[in-house]
Amino acid sequence: DPFVPLLLLFCACFGQYFVVLSDSEIYEQEQPFSLKQLGTIGDFVNSMLFNIVWNHYDELKNATVLERATTCHGLLILLHERDERRRYTSTKFWTPKDASFVAMI
Repeated sequence: DPFVPLLLLFCACFGQYFVVLSDSEIYEQEQPFSLKQLGTIGDFVNSMLFNIVWNHYDELKNATVLERATTCHGLLILLHERDERRRYTSTKFWTPKDASFVAMI
């Protein structure tokens, strides 16, 4: 997983930047990413967090695994909150595609 540190750095930095963006910058100017790209980022981070929790649940007390989950979760919450205020995704977007009831049994 050589790209994991880069992905976590992106999540942390973009989360800090996303907080200060106005609705106009996000929805009208679509800066720094288009709404479609924000959806793609949200989908990726959602899947990444789901996989961290699903595959490393027993290791969540480990500082490294917990940091990964917390970093992804922080950005995911920010993206979700903006989407709730003014939707840029579909209504079932935030449910991970891997999360089926049968798979959880």
